[in-house]
Amino acid sequence: MFAAEGYNSAFKIAEFVGPRAAVAVCVDDKSSVRIGVTAAKEQRPMLMNMNVRVRLPDHDFPVGTRHALVPSVMGINRINEKGQVCYSGPTYIAVRSLKHNNSSAFTHQEDLLRIVEHFPDEFKTGDGEFKSVWIKGTDGGPDENPRFEKNINMGCKTFKEFKLDLYIEVTNAPGLSAYNKVERKMFFLSKELTGVLLPHDTYGSHLDNSGKTVDTELEMKNFEAAGKTLCELWNRLVIDDCPTIAEFIDSPPPDSIK
Repeated sequence: MFAAEGYNSAFKIAEFVGPRAAVAVCVDDKSSVRIGVTAAKEQRPMLMNMNVRVRLPDHDFPVGTRHALVPSVMGINRINEKGQVCYSGPTYIAVRSLKHNNSSAFTHQEDLLRIVEHFPDEFKTGDGEFKSVWIKGTDGGPDENPRFEKNINMGCKTFKEFKLDLYIEVTNAPGLSAYNKVERKMFFLSKELTGVLLPHDTYGSHLDNSGKTVDTELEMKNFEAAGKTLCELWNRLVIDDCPTIAEFIDSPPPDSIK
């Protein structure tokens, strides 16, 4: 209860300051989207267009180790006319390879810079200056939890770079990440993937008969192709009349991957 009250109180500050001076953002890593198997399933009848050829595997087995994409979802929570932080606002999604480019405190800092670049009007006042109060809600993972040193360092960097008066990163108690405001957007993202199969061999198979990688460069190209296909699906989404921007983030060179 203490953690929940702390989380809610942080956003109350944004409501008190108002939309002209404050911005509220929530971020969370969506459950990984697997490559080579059905991305999401739906246990109810679906309408099917018989003019489109549907190609799905007979068995839902993983094609290789860590063949998945990790979307980092960041949602802006606008302050409505009643002065309340609501669930509506633009959405930014950074899609990374689970195998080659995991999320970290640094990558979340990069994502914050990207969402500012894509939606500058949400972070700036009428005279073009950055709003002085930023509230950021995260989940409890080690790559986002504000009690860890690397995340504190990235928070300090944000505070100094944008010349803020107040910057707060807050997380809920373990097991309560479902109360993160950005979770409301996850339904629309998951629904868009129902029945979708992201291919793992767009440029040819990089796996041997045992499912082991034999060509790392080809593997990274295939991951990139799957990631960009996923982004194309999500870029079509309009949630509560607000746009969604999804980008595939390039992985580091193969020589730097351990």
